[in-house]
Amino acid sequence: MQSLENEAEELAFYKHDSNRAVAVVWPAIVENRLTDALRAYMRPDESVSKELFRPEGALGTFGQKVKLGYMLGLYERDLKDDLVLLTKIRNAFAHRVDITDFETSPIRDFMDQMTVLKVHRELLERSKKEAKPDDDFMKKTTLSILSSELCDYRNSFHLCIRFMIHKLVAIERALKNRQSPPESPAIGS
Repeated sequence: MQSLENEAEELAFYKHDSNRAVAVVWPAIVENRLTDALRAYMRPDESVSKELFRPEGALGTFGQKVKLGYMLGLYERDLKDDLVLLTKIRNAFAHRVDITDFETSPIRDFMDQMTVLKVHRELLERSKKEAKPDDDFMKKTTLSILSSELCDYRNSFHLCIRFMIHKLVAIERALKNRQSPPESPAIGS
């Protein structure tokens, strides 16, 4: 995936670790992409940025970053809500030893609430209903890929993560490509 920041992220994204590791590490990659998008929106003052984004800083938690991105208008409510659910999934795996897989409650329940997953499930169902024996290769391939991506909650989680990364990278790129506002005159000049 081209939108991963470095080799360590790429390895973490493609390595098939335990469910707990996946549920903690993959959302960390999403959080990194969100942090990059927020930084792209902000003025380039590294010292203030470091202070804000340090773990105990005002924007040190994933939840705070999600809220800020939404309030700045970087994304709509559906992505904000999915990101909040992602933080709940990560926190459940990180703090509850009784949760060991994606098929158990509350993980399954959080996943079922995700807009991105609902949209992909609807697309799969529509594709199945519209499928014909003489469909072209692309339609058959799309149906096959969606079926495998949505075969269980762990694969569905991976699909959601990829979508979120893609969306946040697109937001970051758009912000970096925007024209900078004119410099404000210094006070007292």
